[in-house]
Amino acid sequence: GSGIAGLMAVYEAGKSGARVLLLDKEPHGGGNSIKASSGLSAARNQEDVEAFYSDVMTGGGGSPFLVRKLTEESPDVLKELEAMRLPLSRVTRLGGHSFARTFAPEGSTPVGLYLYGGLQSLVRRTMRNHSLEVRYRHRLIEVVRNEANGRVEGGLFAKAASGSYDGGEEEVLIRCDAIVLATGGFGGSEEAYRLFSEGQAMPHFATSNGGQAN
Repeated sequence: GSGIAGLMAVYEAGKSGARVLLLDKEPHGGGNSIKASSGLSAARNQEDVEAFYSDVMTGGGGSPFLVRKLTEESPDVLKELEAMRLPLSRVTRLGGHSFARTFAPEGSTPVGLYLYGGLQSLVRRTMRNHSLEVRYRHRLIEVVRNEANGRVEGGLFAKAASGSYDGGEEEVLIRCDAIVLATGGFGGSEEAYRLFSEGQAMPHFATSNGGQAN
């Protein structure tokens, strides 16, 4: 995946000197990340963590463990972005929040495009020319493991033959020591929705999910 999570993984791997192959099933990078427009919600400080946690659980629920991790680590995310020279200095209050804690860049650039573009530049500066390769139109089929010890040895990918998967696919086996899955989930997949909702049809509602999320 080549959204913000994928680029952050590349950046961290690059700092350790790893050779990285970045793959995305879409014809271009950015994933769903580039659609983010309002801002990044985070606790303003450690004192705000509990209120942020309560707001999230009240408004949307979800796994208490994951919500706790999200809210407790959110102040550090803002500090890290600041250190990366990607400050989010404009603060607004969105629905469901007890306080103004949604952070965005100054100016009119949506937060997703701002962070994606900034991370692209940072990755280019961090990675040596020979240590990063990017391939689009590669869809992961299966993670390949060693049968004896279960260690990851690579991935089996479907490569679009002619610009789109409608034109046919070619299976490609890529060997590697580790795989980071930075995907956009399956919110746009009818098949996955039926699987997890006991066969019910997927409801028709407005969503930003595109091909990245299926």
